[in-house]
Amino acid sequence: MNLKDQKEAFVTGHSGTTVSEALLVCTFAPVGVFLYNEIKNYYNTYMNRRRNNSATNNTTTTSSSSSSSFIFLIVIESLTILFPMTISQTQYLHPYGVRLLVTELILGLLLRINRRFDNVQGQGNDNEKRAISISEHTATTNFKQKDFLSFFRSTVSYNTFVAILAVDFTIFPRSFAKTEIYGYGLMDLGAGSFCVIGGLVSKFARSSSISTPNSTTGTSKTIHSIKKVILHSIPLLIMGFVRLITTKGLEYQEHVSEYGTHWNFFFTLLVVNIACTLIRSSTWKILNVPIITWLVILIAYQYLLSVEQLQNYIIHAPRACTYDGGEYTYFFMDKAPSLLCDLFAANREGILGCIGYIVLYLASEDVGRYCLWGWTNNDNNMNNASSRSNSCITLK
Repeated sequence: MNLKDQKEAFVTGHSGTTVSEALLVCTFAPVGVFLYNEIKNYYNTYMNRRRNNSATNNTTTTSSSSSSSFIFLIVIESLTILFPMTISQTQYLHPYGVRLLVTELILGLLLRINRRFDNVQGQGNDNEKRAISISEHTATTNFKQKDFLSFFRSTVSYNTFVAILAVDFTIFPRSFAKTEIYGYGLMDLGAGSFCVIGGLVSKFARSSSISTPNSTTGTSKTIHSIKKVILHSIPLLIMGFVRLITTKGLEYQEHVSEYGTHWNFFFTLLVVNIACTLIRSSTWKILNVPIITWLVILIAYQYLLSVEQLQNYIIHAPRACTYDGGEYTYFFMDKAPSLLCDLFAANREGILGCIGYIVLYLASEDVGRYCLWGWTNNDNNMNNASSRSNSCITLK
């Protein structure tokens, strides 16, 4: 067995981890952000008090205070967010990571309770109260600006960055690697999370109204939308081919059962962008009804997987339609040319997997539209948007 085969064996054939352990790793990010914000609030209060004392004593603060504050916050962010998130994806999760998580949570709660207790008791002078009021107003404003989406996107990117680099080393638990057929893998969450993020902040989710084209102008608007999204998706196409060429040229280990022989996640994102734009731009009004579109696709795809044996084809079919043992095709590929059929068979996991990502993207768009962005619309549907948001909060 050569070096490439050894590396491929190291990252393949895994059954994943438990749901609770995957959620445990995902908990490190919000707990770290919570503790960081509490420490930052205390630090801001301290700096405000220091500036007030300097103004009272007619003294000036040093010019390096702003730079030192910036460095201090970077160090605190690294210690409370980045470092725990890194530890959580190593073999030190259970010996040390869980203890660190509990410590962060307790410390953050104590800081929050102490700050609330000081507000209730009315401690501090007027300047400190004013600083606290400004801090709370800023937090409210930031909430309206949806900073939590920025935290979500940044932490997902960082976790993905750590997992991709660490999966080739023994310090990364094999149970966190991508699963072969069934199971829950931590790395499987990364691809799905990127589709969720894209759906939450998509143009459809953030728009204040749904404009369904009529039969006269529908075709032209749909073509224009498709051309626009294809133009914006060219970087994904380029990155997909770059990854394909470099992977084949450098003989880097390949997890063929993940996306297939030639497919990769960049091609999946390309298909998802174009397909979802086509669906949302359709002249069929039924496709713009919340939940209906992706729910119908989900049910139909699950029917094909379970009843029509599509799942068996994905898992066990050979990489070519015609091979030494005979011929193996699925019903919708019977009439396809041999080259196209072989190309589909070689990349069936990635191509058919796009359906699941499309469902996830469309569902995230509906969640973002009616639970996140709906309550910020300033149109006549403001009351309806607020009621939808309250319903989403209740569901949470």
